Amino acid sequence: MVLGSYTRSYRSVPSSESSDDEGHGLMDSEKVGESPTNLRWLAEKRRIYSGQFLLLSHIATSTFYLLVISTLWHQSLSLEDCAHRLSTWSPALPAIKYKQPEFFKAEVFQTNAFRGPQGQRPPKEVDEMWNSVGVGMPGLRLSAEEVKGLGKKLEDGTKKQHAMPDGKGGYIAMLEVFHMLHCLDELRKALFYNYDYYSPNHNSSLTAIQNHHDHCVDAIRLSLMCTSDVTPVTFFDDSAVPQRRTPFPDFSTKHTCRDFDAISEWSWKTERAVMWEDMGDATTWDPALGNEAGHSHGGHKGGEH
Repeated sequence: MVLGSYTRSYRSVPSSESSDDEGHGLMDSEKVGESPTNLRWLAEKRRIYSGQFLLLSHIATSTFYLLVISTLWHQSLSLEDCAHRLSTWSPALPAIKYKQPEFFKAEVFQTNAFRGPQGQRPPKEVDEMWNSVGVGMPGLRLSAEEVKGLGKKLEDGTKKQHAMPDGKGGYIAMLEVFHMLHCLDELRKALFYNYDYYSPNHNSSLTAIQNHHDHCVDAIRLSLMCTSDVTPVTFFDDSAVPQRRTPFPDFSTKHTCRDFDAISEWSWKTERAVMWEDMGDATTWDPALGNEAGHSHGGHKGGEH
């Protein structure tokens, strides 16, 4: 039985339209996460990451250039620059110059202007040489600010810095190198084979002389330990001395030395130079108690040592 006829009409969809519909469907699904809010979030995130990257790149580049500049700067430092950086302040720092590396002339049987002939009294020329590098060198004048800059107090208990009495201001000082050479000269004079020759020049008590010499030994010890020269000293055997059982130390060691003559010249030419005879007596001296010379560096004052 035919209840009726119903005809549904169909039309084929072109493949191109079908593909477009599928494409639109995919695009619609991709656009789900691309709302204006999400897009702003993504843009902000990219901006933050980009800024962080640029900042890190800038830091890395700056660090690299700083390292390069620092390395080149340190390589360009001269020996004099290093001396300034490693030394206690001194008005003589600008006078420091370094000589080319050279060997010490310090062999056991070496002779020079500072050593007298063996078995003989030291000639006056030897004394003059020692005096010229020790107590014969001038002192120097420091300002109150410079004294304080050295960590000293102008007054400390019973002690006070000796002010120059010439009315020009300032306080008396000396360079440490000349003090050490003076001390070494004192010990040279005190050697048993020299003592009788030099002892008449002393005008101090035996106790004062002993204290002075003990001070000198200790001051030289401190200086040597402070410097701590690590130059290797080698040893050699000498076929010319077959009777020697042990090897000889070779004291001709190579060193890069400061130019002592340049420092000495500065000491004489600087406007700070002070002659010891102009230093004046200690303001605390009581003449009624006598005159204990003790440890003096007044090289021009009546033979005090």
